[in-house]
Amino acid sequence: MPIIHSNPDLPYNTQMPKIMRSYIENIVNVKGDDNCGYQVIARHVGMDEENHILVCSALIHELKNNKSDYLLIFGLDYTLQQIVVELHT
Repeated sequence: MPIIHSNPDLPYNTQMPKIMRSYIENIVNVKGDDNCGYQVIARHVGMDEENHILVCSALIHELKNNKSDYLLIFGLDYTLQQIVVELHT
Protein backbone atom coordinates (compact mmCIF):
# COMPACT_ATOMS: atom_id res chain seq x y z
CA MET A 1 0.00 0.00 0.00
CA PRO A 2 1.43 3.40 -0.95
CA ILE A 3 2.32 5.69 1.90
CA ILE A 4 1.74 9.42 1.83
CA HIS A 5 4.70 11.37 3.12
CA SER A 6 3.26 13.32 6.02
CA ASN A 7 6.10 15.67 6.85
CA PRO A 8 4.45 18.90 8.06
CA ASP A 9 7.25 20.90 6.41
CA LEU A 10 5.94 19.76 3.03
CA PRO A 11 2.52 21.30 2.35
CA TYR A 12 1.93 19.14 -0.72
CA ASN A 13 -0.21 16.64 1.17
CA THR A 14 -2.74 19.26 2.09
CA GLN A 15 -2.82 20.66 -1.43
CA MET A 16 -3.28 17.26 -3.08
CA PRO A 17 -6.92 16.22 -3.50
CA LYS A 18 -7.83 13.52 -0.97
CA ILE A 19 -8.84 11.10 -3.70
CA MET A 20 -5.26 11.16 -5.07
CA ARG A 21 -3.39 10.85 -1.76
CA SER A 22 -3.44 7.06 -1.62
CA TYR A 23 -1.48 6.97 -4.90
CA ILE A 24 1.41 9.06 -3.58
CA GLU A 25 4.30 6.88 -2.46
CA ASN A 26 6.90 9.53 -1.78
CA ILE A 27 7.37 13.27 -1.99
CA VAL A 28 10.80 14.62 -2.84
CA ASN A 29 11.64 18.17 -1.92
CA VAL A 30 14.33 19.57 -4.23
CA LYS A 31 15.92 22.99 -4.46
CA GLY A 32 13.51 25.46 -6.05
CA ASP A 33 15.68 26.73 -8.86
CA ASP A 34 15.57 26.60 -12.65
CA ASN A 35 16.72 22.98 -12.58
CA CYS A 36 14.13 21.60 -10.16
CA GLY A 37 12.28 19.58 -12.80
CA TYR A 38 15.49 17.89 -13.88
CA GLN A 39 16.44 17.31 -10.22
CA VAL A 40 13.14 15.55 -9.56
CA ILE A 41 13.64 13.28 -12.57
CA ALA A 42 17.23 12.54 -11.51
CA ARG A 43 16.03 11.53 -8.03
CA HIS A 44 13.22 9.46 -9.53
CA VAL A 45 15.63 7.39 -11.63
CA GLY A 46 18.00 6.83 -8.70
CA MET A 47 20.59 9.55 -9.27
CA ASP A 48 21.59 12.45 -7.04
CA GLU A 49 20.03 15.84 -7.67
CA GLU A 50 23.44 17.07 -8.82
CA ASN A 51 23.08 14.80 -11.86
CA HIS A 52 20.30 17.00 -13.23
CA ILE A 53 22.68 18.02 -16.04
CA LEU A 54 22.71 14.41 -17.28
CA VAL A 55 18.91 14.43 -17.36
CA CYS A 56 18.85 17.65 -19.38
CA SER A 57 21.49 16.28 -21.76
CA ALA A 58 19.48 13.10 -22.22
CA LEU A 59 16.39 15.18 -23.04
CA ILE A 60 18.31 17.21 -25.64
CA HIS A 61 19.68 13.99 -27.12
CA GLU A 62 16.17 12.50 -27.24
CA LEU A 63 14.72 15.55 -28.99
CA LYS A 64 17.50 15.71 -31.57
CA ASN A 65 17.57 11.98 -32.34
CA ASN A 66 13.79 11.64 -32.64
CA LYS A 67 13.08 14.96 -34.30
CA SER A 68 10.40 13.63 -36.65
CA ASP A 69 8.38 12.24 -33.73
CA TYR A 70 8.54 15.51 -31.82
CA LEU A 71 7.68 17.60 -34.87
CA LEU A 72 4.30 15.86 -34.79
CA ILE A 73 3.84 17.22 -31.25
CA PHE A 74 5.37 20.68 -31.56
CA GLY A 75 4.36 21.27 -35.16
CA LEU A 76 7.15 23.53 -36.34
CA ASP A 77 10.85 22.83 -36.76
CA TYR A 78 11.55 26.34 -35.47
CA THR A 79 9.64 25.63 -32.23
CA LEU A 80 11.56 22.40 -31.68
CA GLN A 81 14.86 24.18 -32.32
CA GLN A 82 13.91 26.90 -29.82
CA ILE A 83 13.18 24.26 -27.18
CA VAL A 84 16.59 22.66 -27.71
CA VAL A 85 18.31 26.07 -27.54
CA GLU A 86 16.51 26.91 -24.30
CA LEU A 87 17.47 23.55 -22.81
CA HIS A 88 21.13 24.43 -23.39
CA THR A 89 20.79 27.58 -21.26
